[in-house]
Amino acid sequence: MTEVKGARDDVEYDLVPVTVSVTVTDDGEGNLVAGTPTYVKDGATGSDTITNLRTVVLPKTGAAGIWAGVIAGLAIVTASVIAIIRRRKQ
Repeated sequence: MTEVKGARDDVEYDLVPVTVSVTVTDDGEGNLVAGTPTYVKDGATGSDTITNLRTVVLPKTGAAGIWAGVIAGLAIVTASVIAIIRRRKQ
């Protein structure tokens, strides 16, 4: 069996095929009994686990947004200083 790749770009899907084997026996009373499944992945017998990895992309920081804030702050301080100087001259 294989996992079907989903639509999410932030998930790395586990596309490695897993072979599942189940032995079915007749219990002698007309009933079929399934044994414990065996999972083989990458040539190794073992777990039935499929591993998906999620990629987290952090937003970029410290780019143009910080400079816009600094310039806006300087403009406000400059306007305030000019207003104070004009009031004192009157």
